[in-house]
Amino acid sequence: MPEYADNFKATGMINALIEQFNQLEKEYPNQQVIILDEHQQRIRDIKKINSDFIQLTLDEAMPTIRFIHASQFNLTVKVT
Repeated sequence: MPEYADNFKATGMINALIEQFNQLEKEYPNQQVIILDEHQQRIRDIKKINSDFIQLTLDEAMPTIRFIHASQFNLTVKVT
């Protein structure tokens, strides 16, 4: 993911991530594209709560929800 300034809005970051994710899925149709957090945990869902907070749902047996501030947005898109 490209780096963003702390004051960049959550909407823009989420849109950029989704755009990158979709582009990689088109470029690598036979591969699995996944989104990981800074702890290498797979993210199942990302939602914008407001201009400051993002909700992440981790892909686990018991889904975990985390809320992060837009300035802490640190996710990775990986092709496997």
